[in-house]
Amino acid sequence: WSQSSPIRFVALGDLGTHGIDKSSVLAQLKETHFDLALITGDVGNPHGRRDDFESSVFAAYESLMASAPFFPASGNHDYDSDDAVAFRQVFALPENSGGGDGLERWYSFNWGPLHVAVLDSQKAGAAQAAWLDADLASTGRPWKVVVQHFPTFSSGKQGADRAVRAYFLPL
Repeated sequence: WSQSSPIRFVALGDLGTHGIDKSSVLAQLKETHFDLALITGDVGNPHGRRDDFESSVFAAYESLMASAPFFPASGNHDYDSDDAVAFRQVFALPENSGGGDGLERWYSFNWGPLHVAVLDSQKAGAAQAAWLDADLASTGRPWKVVVQHFPTFSSGKQGADRAVRAYFLPL
């Protein structure tokens, strides 16, 4: 990779909700050049079932997914259906979490000078925190991005997630 080559990525979440907001975001994405997309969860709204992914996500984002890779984090709505099994079935995700409970739930990858760690905030805990600590320490990439669904800090009505804050903030 070249330090002079820019990397353009988009970050968005809650992909499955139909409406004017989704239409506006889709229109903007189609006018924007990006190398990859980071998805912050609630991909398969409203209930994380396989048909939710097919009708609400793949039907809408198909052309964009054909031109750039999408790297999703799971969200609470993805867990509404059978412990997020459909989420893990419809995406081929990196399997570098160390296995066990983290397999296809949290993962990382490099993209040029960028290192991305994707977390599963529904499973925030000691095992994932230990993995994240080791993962971030192992990379020499100049840019590190961590993607998760629930925020560490939030002034919104739902607020921050205490488990996410307890396990990931110290890192």
